Amino acid sequence: MKTVNSLSAPEECICFAVRAAARHVSQSYDRFLAPSGLRTTQYSILTRLRRKGPLTINALAEDMVMDRTTLGRNILRCSGTA
Repeated sequence: MKTVNSLSAPEECICFAVRAAARHVSQSYDRFLAPSGLRTTQYSILTRLRRKGPLTINALAEDMVMDRTTLGRNILRCSGTA
């Protein structure tokens, strides 16, 4: 098992590279969605609900691999009440 001291340097870390790439993709989608007033996370929630139909917040959070509280905040932003 690797310890923190034996991990690769950040510039060699595949996890770091994947997370950085994901941030770039998210920023690109955010720029594209900006005129609609939606963020990428909000758009993802709406498309998931459209595809799956009504879900409880707990089921939706599990399906989206999100924390329920974070999901709840994003839903409030979608509805314009936050």
